[in-house]
Amino acid sequence: MKHNFLRLALVLGLLSAIGPFAIDMYLPALPAIGRALRADVHQVQLSLM
Repeated sequence: MKHNFLRLALVLGLLSAIGPFAIDMYLPALPAIGRALRADVHQVQLSLM
């Protein structure tokens, strides 16, 4: 039982870290994405919603 709890806690901790890591990777790329898609930066920002 304790082994399963530790495994679950580890998996949930890793999953909760994916969101902030993804945002930190995505935000600096917004201008490049806009240039590649020939879109305004404001239009590309809508992809965050």
